[in-house]
Amino acid sequence: MQSAAVFAEPSVSKWSYSNEQQGSGFSMTLWREGNKVWGQHTGWARNGNRIDDSWDEISIEGVSEDKPNEYIVRWQSGYSNAEGWADLIFSDDGTLLWQVFRVQVDGERYIPAKAILQPVTD
Repeated sequence: MQSAAVFAEPSVSKWSYSNEQQGSGFSMTLWREGNKVWGQHTGWARNGNRIDDSWDEISIEGVSEDKPNEYIVRWQSGYSNAEGWADLIFSDDGTLLWQVFRVQVDGERYIPAKAILQPVTD
């Protein structure tokens, strides 16, 4: 008798941050599996007149090394060739902290340096 391998689907979550006073925001769709995380983003500014979108491409990718809810990710702007590194921390209070700690390639981008995102439910 052959045994069938069972593969778990990666967990998916959606997150959003907005600053209505500044007319800006940031959202992500993330997939997590084991110690890996990857996803897509949309950032906007100037009341939506500037859009930084990954257009269904993976623009965030990283791993967790020591703590299961903390990831170091590499990000890529969809607006320019800007890219860098950020911390992603899934907090106990149900929020997600995004904090850029290094810009590897500078360029115009509408990805915030820091944001606390809320979960989005469909």
